[in-house]
Amino acid sequence: MDKGLVKALDGFSVAQNQNVKVTTSPSRKGKQVDKNLCQPSQHEEKARYMANCMSKPERKKCVWFAPYKDGFHWALAVINPWDNIVYLLDPLRKGAPGNKFKDMVHAICPKQENVSDSGYYVCRYMREIIDHECIVIPVNYFRDSPTCYDMDSIDELREEWLQYIDSL
Repeated sequence: MDKGLVKALDGFSVAQNQNVKVTTSPSRKGKQVDKNLCQPSQHEEKARYMANCMSKPERKKCVWFAPYKDGFHWALAVINPWDNIVYLLDPLRKGAPGNKFKDMVHAICPKQENVSDSGYYVCRYMREIIDHECIVIPVNYFRDSPTCYDMDSIDELREEWLQYIDSL
């Protein structure tokens, strides 16, 4: 297990100042929340546990999404543990909270034009990363993505969420 990854994850836990949850199953049925990450414990202990989960060989071609909220604003950290890279996708491009993530790659992703759509932007980022099936995020993001999302794109995401919730 890489000590740098543990340190980065520990910094993420401290900056987030709340419990981090990791799903252990991608399917809705049988979806589990890893209870080890929900129990009160030291940040370093959580970071070690997360690093151990991420370092399993069967997860070599995976990235880990870590959406976080700073006040009323959402941003997304994308962790690629095999290459020891953490990408920050911030729809306002205001940087990480308290500059705790100096070693992050700040991707130039689509920028929100108001103060209320950051959650939708973070959801779109996750969807686009999954759609591109990549574990490396270009610094200038994906060439086929707009510089900002229009209302139709945001409404499309809202509709997807409504359909998903209705299907439960």
